Amino acid sequence: FLIVSILAVSGCQNRQQQAAVGLYVDAVMLNEQDKKAEAIEKLNLAVAKNPKFSIAYSMLGDIYRQMADYENSAASYKKATQLNPWSCNDFHNLGKVYQLMQNFTEAARAYVRACDLEPEHFEAHLDSAKVCQQLRDYDRAIEYGVIARGISPDSGEVEKVLGDIYEAKKEHSQAIDADKRALELQGNDPEIRLPLALADLRSGEDGPGVELGKT
Repeated sequence: FLIVSILAVSGCQNRQQQAAVGLYVDAVMLNEQDKKAEAIEKLNLAVAKNPKFSIAYSMLGDIYRQMADYENSAASYKKATQLNPWSCNDFHNLGKVYQLMQNFTEAARAYVRACDLEPEHFEAHLDSAKVCQQLRDYDRAIEYGVIARGISPDSGEVEKVLGDIYEAKKEHSQAIDADKRALELQGNDPEIRLPLALADLRSGEDGPGVELGKT
């Protein structure tokens, strides 16, 4: 009798899981048709049938984020990370949502976990640098920015971010070097020329950035 009962429970669980997968597939199709509310409904039914269905929570996080419903998006991504603590993407997306909510402390925690999980993840390290800058934790911001530079040496964006961080630390010469590299990589970008000119002025030297800022 006990064996029969165990098999019956197992069979019921399998049917529930299969039903959850079917609902998830329906949600994917609905989302592709831009029927977000209906997709959310299917996903909520899916996790009701299989509470450990982490990718369904991930998709809920994606849809809520697209809808700018950041509270529900964060809650969904957080649940996904609890069910699958090895998912770099879920931690990275959770960090993005917290950043949008201007909860920079929680964003930093999520990004750092994503970096730990995937040490070569460029965006996670760059986003960590940006958030640490927001928290005025400039040393950690530089640490993650330098790692991002190592992962993608041809990125002008990371040089611009490092330039901003060094300037916030009043390390003008390093800010100038980073901004110059950003200009070399991204071309004559006004968003880089101005910080470079300001860094030159604050350094007390009449460097090339001053002339660039005038053009």
